[in-house]
Amino acid sequence: MNMVRPIKSILNKKVFCFLLVSVILQHRLAIAQDKEIIYEFGEDIVVTASRIPTAFPNVARSIIVLDRQAIELIPANSVEDLLGYISGVDVQQRGPNGVQADISIRGASFEQTLVLIDGVKISDPQTGHHNMNLPLSIEDIEKIEILKGHGSRLYGPNAFGGVINIITRKAETQQVSIKTIYGSHNFYNGLISLQVPMGISNHRFSVSKRASDGYRENTDFNILTTSYGSQFKIGENILDFSAGYIDKKFGANSFYTPKFPNQWERTKATYVKTGFEFNGKRIKFSPKIHWRQHTDEFMLKRNNPEFYHNLHTTNVYGFEFNSNLFSSIGITSVGGEFGKEEIESNNLGNHNRGKGGVFLEHQFAFKKIRITPGWSVYNYSGWDWHAWPGIDLGYKLNSFSSLYVSIGKAFRVPTFTELYYSDPVNKGNADLKEEMAWNYEIGYKLAKAKYSANIALFSREGKNLIDWVKLYSDDIWYAVNLTEVNSTGLEFSMQYSNFNAKTFFNLNNIHLSYSYINSDKNTGGRLSKYILNHHRHQIIAGINQNLFLSGLSYTLKFRYKERPEYKNQFLMDGRLSWKNKRIEIFVDGTNLLNKSYEDYDFIPMPGRWLKAGLTYDLL
Repeated sequence: MNMVRPIKSILNKKVFCFLLVSVILQHRLAIAQDKEIIYEFGEDIVVTASRIPTAFPNVARSIIVLDRQAIELIPANSVEDLLGYISGVDVQQRGPNGVQADISIRGASFEQTLVLIDGVKISDPQTGHHNMNLPLSIEDIEKIEILKGHGSRLYGPNAFGGVINIITRKAETQQVSIKTIYGSHNFYNGLISLQVPMGISNHRFSVSKRASDGYRENTDFNILTTSYGSQFKIGENILDFSAGYIDKKFGANSFYTPKFPNQWERTKATYVKTGFEFNGKRIKFSPKIHWRQHTDEFMLKRNNPEFYHNLHTTNVYGFEFNSNLFSSIGITSVGGEFGKEEIESNNLGNHNRGKGGVFLEHQFAFKKIRITPGWSVYNYSGWDWHAWPGIDLGYKLNSFSSLYVSIGKAFRVPTFTELYYSDPVNKGNADLKEEMAWNYEIGYKLAKAKYSANIALFSREGKNLIDWVKLYSDDIWYAVNLTEVNSTGLEFSMQYSNFNAKTFFNLNNIHLSYSYINSDKNTGGRLSKYILNHHRHQIIAGINQNLFLSGLSYTLKFRYKERPEYKNQFLMDGRLSWKNKRIEIFVDGTNLLNKSYEDYDFIPMPGRWLKAGLTYDLL
């Protein structure tokens, strides 16, 4: 493409160094002219782009926040479906409606995306295919923050291409809701959700079940999810506890090989976390402990378990802490984490590895400039200690727009599957090295009451990236470290929102986004399975508008995706809904144009799928 060369030129290291020096010089001038330190904290605090709570307009990174209002407009039944409408996020599904999906950001692989719930890691050490086995429903979510680009200086391993932080709802008002949905292919989704504030505490609980006979042979599924969260306020301090469980049973038609269309899989995940937040005048301290267990049972022939049967169980234990210190020179964040990952498997064997690291970040905040340098030092069993630095620089042009530059180094350790898996056509590699990459980004943001826009140019220089490769004449895929993988890209988005006032066209929201990614790598003449399987061009657009009848509105979503070696996708989804204070009646439609498409070879995705639902708030 003729646009790749200018992007690489703009993102040249020398240009970034020049920008870095320029901003620092302006920073020094600002210190000389104005000693006033300004901390701007509002209601829309972003916690994912920095360990330091920062008001959204001041974040010097590319980050998207999908709030509760936006979530309720999307015709989705799972977090995977929600993320499919985010620019720069690539959702590749083997099974729809939350059965199984791989999530990648900015051309990184699904293994290189870190997933968090309330800031706590829940990514799976067995394989990234299970990262989205989330023990919560959409109704439990307050907002989703998607950080694009490096995050290892903040979160250590696996924050390679981006971070997805799912923030759960807090039961501030009393609410009891019931939701039922019925649709094509005998689809059913039933949910009960409770929110109960009680004096100094609040409690949230939900249980849901969704199931279907499947849109083609052996694509049936049955998914049970339960989630609980509570907070206890002790003066200015908060004690919280959360737990969740998800059980998925599904037909996996050709998921891992087209030679056996009658595959079957069951995955279960249990998650428990507790933490305490101490809020002093000049210090905030928040320790957390968490545990996640995941079980994966797989049969190559559904009706013949003895033919090929895998059973894997992982346990992840962790302790982490974060502290924010407020002083006259800015805000300093210091923290760390320590934990252990274990697996018991009839195929991968029994293994465990310790992990741990510390991080330090400081934010200098002035009237127009914010500089946030930081780094982490991290260690995994079998890998040496390494430092992972990064810096974000933001310059406010005026009250509603800003420029930013971000540079950082990221890494990822191999999963247990990449290290130890073995079957007749796939061979793991116990000698794999950790992946690493330098990330560079420059961007512009505009955020006004009704309008917002942003544009970003980014580059990632990766080394030792892990992929499954084979010779064209061979039948076996081997896990190997590739010497070099470089990616460059461009993102642009703009949005108009006006939910709180009537307009001539009763227009609530309209948005348009575009993402371009180009990658090149050296595979030594071998065929690659995952690394380059990302979209090159992606366009997402949407509109939400009120209709003539009070409470009646519609949403339309359009998605275009061009992926190398795959048929281009153009999908249209929609929702028509009517609601008052307690009742919402809606009809959802996905793939309304009934297009045929694939995210992976030999796995056709569903055609048009219609669902109708009712939500009733008892309180």
